[in-house]
This record gives sequence, C-alpha cells and structure tokens, in this order.
Amino acid sequence: MNDVHERFERLLRLVLDGSCTEDDREDLSQLIVEHPGFEPELVDALSIHSLLMWQSDDVSGLMLGMKQFADENEAIPPADAPSGGGVWKATGLALPWRWAAAVFVTLAGGLLAWNLITPSRPAAIAQIVATDDVQWADDSTALRAENAVDAGRLISHAGSFTLEFRSGPTVRFSGPATVDIESDMLIALQRGQATADVPESGVGFTIKTANVHVIDHGTQFGVAAGEDGGTEVIVFEGKVDLENRIRTAAPQQRLTRGDAVRVDATGAVNRIMQVGQNTDGDWWTTAHGDLDNTIEEVRDNIPSGIGTSYSCFQIAFGGLDDDAFAYADHAHQWNGLSAQGLPAFLRGADLVRTFNDYRYIPDLEMIVTLRKPANLYVFFDDRVPTPDWLASQFEDTGVDIGLDEGQHELTPDHQVAVGGGNSIDQIFSVWSRRCVEPTPIRLGPVGPTAEARAMYGIAATPLESASWSPDANTLTIGGLAIERLAIRGLP
Repeated sequence: MNDVHERFERLLRLVLDGSCTEDDREDLSQLIVEHPGFEPELVDALSIHSLLMWQSDDVSGLMLGMKQFADENEAIPPADAPSGGGVWKATGLALPWRWAAAVFVTLAGGLLAWNLITPSRPAAIAQIVATDDVQWADDSTALRAENAVDAGRLISHAGSFTLEFRSGPTVRFSGPATVDIESDMLIALQRGQATADVPESGVGFTIKTANVHVIDHGTQFGVAAGEDGGTEVIVFEGKVDLENRIRTAAPQQRLTRGDAVRVDATGAVNRIMQVGQNTDGDWWTTAHGDLDNTIEEVRDNIPSGIGTSYSCFQIAFGGLDDDAFAYADHAHQWNGLSAQGLPAFLRGADLVRTFNDYRYIPDLEMIVTLRKPANLYVFFDDRVPTPDWLASQFEDTGVDIGLDEGQHELTPDHQVAVGGGNSIDQIFSVWSRRCVEPTPIRLGPVGPTAEARAMYGIAATPLESASWSPDANTLTIGGLAIERLAIRGLP
C-alpha cells in the first residue's frame, strides 16, 4: 500500500467515526479530486456507513433498487453514448454508479455526502449512564437526545455524571466540570475531576489537560484539573504514562498502582502524599478541608529518587470492611478470620492504605495526624517480632484479622477470595491506642530483620463521646470541658 492510499484510508476512517476536523474533510475532498481512482472505494464506504446510520428506515428495498438500477444502466448505455461503449465505462468510477450514487443521495436525503459537504451527526461517542444532582450549563454542546454524547463540550455547574464511551472506558466526572469530548479515545479536561475505569479494549484512552497527557494502559486512574492550571493524577490500579505538555523535552513518566503526582502550571512534577476517598471509591480528594473523617493526614520520611517518590497513601473514609484493599500498591485485602468477618469495632473505620513495598525500609517513619479523638489501630504481621515503637505506644487487643494476598510479582496466579474466613494467607494482630489529644503519632519500621513479612495497616474510629475544641487546648467529654494539661496522663 502506497503512502497516498494510506493517507486516503486514514482520512476516510476519521470521517466515518466522526472524529475528523474541518481540515481533515478538506484534505479528503482534495485527495479525491487529485486521485479519482479512489472514488469507488469512497462510494462503497459512505454508502454502507450512511445506510447503517439510517437505522430508522427500511433500506433493503433501496439497496435492491440501486443494484437493479446500476445493472440495467450498465447493460443499456445512454442514447447519446458513442457506439462501442468507449466512453460508457469511465476511468475510476463507472458512470452508472455515479447515477446510482446520485439516486442514493436523493432518496437518502443527502446521507451519501454526509461528512464531505454538509456533515450530519455520526453515531454517539458516548452515553450518559449515571448522574447525581448534575446541573448542566446551557452552553453544553455535546448533549443530544436519549443521553447520547457527541463531539463537543460538556459543562456542569455541580453534581456528577458518568459517561460510557463506545471504545469501552467508563469515566465519572465530578463538578463543577468542563470537558471537551474529542473522540471515543481522547477527551480534554478543562476543569473538574475525572475518574476513569478502562478495560483492555480501551488501552490508549487519553485524558489531556492544559499541561499533561495521561495515556492509559488498562487501569483505573483519576485526573483533576485545577483553576490554577495544575493537574493532579492518581493511579488506583494498573498503570498510565504521563506526557508533559509544558516541558516537552522531558521523557514520558510511567505511573503505576499507588502513584500520584501534581503537575503545576510550569510543568514541574511533585509527589502527592495522600488522597481521601469515599466509601464507594468513586470520589477522591487531595484537600484536607473540613471533611468529617477521623484521620486527617498521613506522612512519611521517604525522600524522592529511591523508587517510591510518587507513592500516595489512600485514606478510605469509613472504608474498612471485609475485602477492603489493604495497600495502595498491592491487591491484598483485609478479612475476618471466620465467616462472621471483621470484628464489629473495626467495621466502618477510616482505613489507611499503606505501601507493602515499605516493609523492608529500615529507617521508615510515618506520622499520623487525627482530626478528632479516636481509637487508632495498627495491624501487625504475626511473623515479625514486635518492634519497640509499637509495644511502647499501643496495646495488643488480643484480636487477630487476616490478610488475603492478591496477585503480585512472586505469585502472578494468586487470586483473592470473597468474604471473611476465605483465602486467609497471613495473620495480623490488632494493636490499639486511645488518642484523646491531637498529638501526631509517630510509627516506625516493620523491623530490622529480613524474614517474610507484610507492611502493617492503619485504621481509626472516633471516640463518639469526646471532641476537641477548635484551639485544641481542651477536650470535651460528655459535655464537660477538660484542659489539655489535666489529661496528659491519660492512656
């Protein structure tokens, strides 16, 4: 296949799937003029595609009529045609087929010339499959009947909406949001938050913002475009490539499960230390804000440049239950040891998804800051000797829970089970600390030895009868305000 024909086929595909630009349309028209030998292929492609789009009518009779018309006119030349048919069969496109095409244009209302002369609407690029209190702007141009979405712009003032693209990806937008739908494989997020779930059929699906392209490799990931020109990207599963649109000389960066970055308006890439998620996992935020969660912040002392520089803790608000993911970077899950599941005092706790890859870092330090008085829990691997930092600050409750290990590099065929008591691979002791002061708690490494191990987990539940005052100098218990100095000796 020569370069000209490849160019013709590429332009024709763009026209047929509705993703062409005005320049693409003009290029295709000019190419047909310069190379009339492409006309039969063009007629065939546009005829079939237009008929498929014209689904509301019975086109079988039209197709039969066109064939008969063409057959008759091929056998019987026009009255003014020269004898011998020398001009009857024209080079490139036979004259009777030109007549058949003209009849088709008349009967089908011009659909044959649909994207070359006066473009009409192609098949929808996406469908709106869910909304939640969404408020559409009047100038949204991509909306059409029956929840279909065309190429164009979608603007929401509030709420959320979910699109299912014909290429396979499902994307939830949380508003206010502005997004330009360019094709079923490319969208431009101008503002707001998008969380994408992309199957293998949609690999290559791209979300672009003012400063990055986020290119999917079959995954779940989130992108948020801020008013300041910055972009936040987090990978919940799988991997994506990050292409910097500001610092164009920079190589693509691969982000994998548990990674999160913020790219500012200058193109600088920085680690996001944590994100918060709701119970369903369909909403996330990097802002600490005025949320009513128990855990406010988790930080570590891991410097950039050692392979974990983009690791991002995920705080699942009220997210601890059976089959909850234990780590941000692995598919392992917490479960109860029996069919009854996790103990009641742990269910619904704020859960910190830590990093299993941190388990061998000898000088690890993690700092947990609470928003309110709470019971803070650490789940610690029974295979490992209890470290001093844990024994000195926490108490062993005597309760154990299980870790169901999912697929990872050493066990690629390992799969997690569903429900408590199933597929328990490791046992963890539950350690607790009653925190009545807003003092950050420092946690240390798993230990200095090199035995098989898993990283500890972190969770917290509020002390329902206690609250801190805004200035953090008093504690209120049962309506009685107590000065901080009076409670320093409490456990």
